[in-house]
Amino acid sequence: MRSIVFLISLSLLFSTLITHVSASEEPFLKIRIEPLTIGGDLYSAALSQDRVVAVGRSGSVVIWGHDRLSIFSVSQSDLLSISCMERICVAVGAKGVVAEIDPHAETYRSYTVSQKDLSRAALSGGTAAIAARTEVLIYRLGGVISRTIDVGADVSSITWRGSEVLVAAGGRILSLDPETGSSKLLMENKNMKMVNVYDINGRLWVLTDKGLMVDGNLTLPGQFSGMKPVPRGFILYRDQLVSFYDVIDRKLYTVANLLQKASDIVAYGEAFVAVGPSGYLAIVEEGVERRLAAPMMEYAAAVSDGGGGVLVASKTGSLLHYRDGVFTAYLMGDQPKAMALVYGDIVILGRQGLWVFDRGELKAVQAAVRAEDFNDIAPSSTLWVTLVGAGGKVAEVGRGGELSTEQPTTNNLLAVTRGFAVGDKVAVMLGPETRVSKQESKLVDVQSTACGAIAVSDSGEVVYLRKDSITKSQVAGKPKLTTVSVNPRGAYALAGGMKGELVMYDGYNATVLPTALPEEVRAIAWIDERTAIIATSKAVYRLVELGLPNPFFEVKAPRNMDVFSGSSRKIELTLLPRYGYSGKAEISISATGLGQYLSVNPRILSATLDPLCPSKASLELSAYPEAPEGSAAVNLLYQGRSTSIAINIAKPGTGNQQAQPIALPADIQLLALFGIAAIGAVLVFKKLIARR
Repeated sequence: MRSIVFLISLSLLFSTLITHVSASEEPFLKIRIEPLTIGGDLYSAALSQDRVVAVGRSGSVVIWGHDRLSIFSVSQSDLLSISCMERICVAVGAKGVVAEIDPHAETYRSYTVSQKDLSRAALSGGTAAIAARTEVLIYRLGGVISRTIDVGADVSSITWRGSEVLVAAGGRILSLDPETGSSKLLMENKNMKMVNVYDINGRLWVLTDKGLMVDGNLTLPGQFSGMKPVPRGFILYRDQLVSFYDVIDRKLYTVANLLQKASDIVAYGEAFVAVGPSGYLAIVEEGVERRLAAPMMEYAAAVSDGGGGVLVASKTGSLLHYRDGVFTAYLMGDQPKAMALVYGDIVILGRQGLWVFDRGELKAVQAAVRAEDFNDIAPSSTLWVTLVGAGGKVAEVGRGGELSTEQPTTNNLLAVTRGFAVGDKVAVMLGPETRVSKQESKLVDVQSTACGAIAVSDSGEVVYLRKDSITKSQVAGKPKLTTVSVNPRGAYALAGGMKGELVMYDGYNATVLPTALPEEVRAIAWIDERTAIIATSKAVYRLVELGLPNPFFEVKAPRNMDVFSGSSRKIELTLLPRYGYSGKAEISISATGLGQYLSVNPRILSATLDPLCPSKASLELSAYPEAPEGSAAVNLLYQGRSTSIAINIAKPGTGNQQAQPIALPADIQLLALFGIAAIGAVLVFKKLIARR
């Protein structure tokens, strides 16, 4: 019975140990995730000071300004139209929804004011005119309908002319008085459908299904989907074609041929912003189109361009170069698998070959390798690029096509960085003396540091590879990690997971961040030291670092040591840079208690540290022959911190000189306890068997 109780207690101990190992510490890293992909269709856009506000499917609101994109939802109903003034916008949509939006504070209030779908809105002061099929609703801010005016035909356009409301409905243009509800017929043509109407300097400009009219006369024949007033004329658009009509010269100029069909266009200074299906949001300046949001698609890779931008690649060959808050799109005639920044060049490994992305141009690289045999690419320490792939193949390729190959392992290699490659239960240190290390799990990605490389596994491990050691950190919950990227200042490594997890690794511990993405993380690439682009299986996001402790270093040393009179010993120290600390580390050493009988050299210890790279150091401790038995202390002072080592001075022949070693990390202690407990369980089990 006692044996059974002991086994139950041992089982409980195992459970406690496992739970403790899996526990996650509170992360010191604070981040904000900004979506750069819009999931649904956009129907309408307007300008509020320097912000473009667009609305669309399922109540989505998109605000772009100051190189930042904000996306949120204000309703479950589609929003079909928006109109803005300096500090407020009114958006309307299906099922009678009206949303008042402050695009600067990014706040809103929603109301339901009708049972009908609301299709158009025009805001002036605190009053909006809203189209509800054949009716015009006079709306006061705060959710109040003050008047309803039926115009007898479906309303296609609403604008303001002073205190009047201009309405295009069927073949008529009407002027409405919002106070009295009276209407006045301004134009009628039963053979035309009125699309848009604007009063410019007292003249009535009307877009019809036959073309552009002024004061009832057709001045520009043609078919257009919509128009927006700009200085000297109008922007006219249909599908992907955008034109400018100069009302003074009476000439039509082609401005742009968009990549996608536009649902609406809004002037933005000397440029214009277009919105459309599938989250299309783009700005056109001097005929050059740049996307403000990345399309929803399956992304495969991302890499920094080394100059404040990031190149993102989709599996189908679309390339998006992100810089200064906008994307420039390119189409690649190959399927990208991996990318790397190599001595200033962005090199792309495709299924068909190697490519260099040079200022928007893709140039093929002639190399005697089959690109389809390889999985990843990195800068080479000997030639130009290193490729790794199936069956443990490693190829060094020169810029001029030079080639050298080796096969250090038969295991598939999946990822490579400068000096290291990893793969299916294997890690390889590349170089003149190639070393191979078997691993218990599949390592799927790796990135170098100043003293090694950090890899991640599909079983939730972060593995630090160094020339003389390999250390592992198990992530709580054992997420299936997919990618890893080291912060440019070396403050931490950021890993992503199959289920959108984000994991911070500070060189010593791996911590799951409370912020996660809704889909698999495919790649992380840094814009600068505190901003990164994250590419997933569906979308693109921007990560902004909001807070992290200031860089510092700490010293690990023995808690106590014994030293004999007339003898010397070494004190082994480990200097640990934290949160990107680099450069000179200086430690002042003093002795107290019976310290006058001790000699410690050097008195000032100096070392140069690299981020994420612990450094070893030692002190020479000597006790004078005349030193009496007793206690002393060696004090280490650095960066306003202190560490003390208790020294016990003993006479020769009274005992062994001992030093309490540096405390092991908590996870190693737990593993040791786990091993001891397991041995105990086996012994008890054998004892029970013997009794039977």
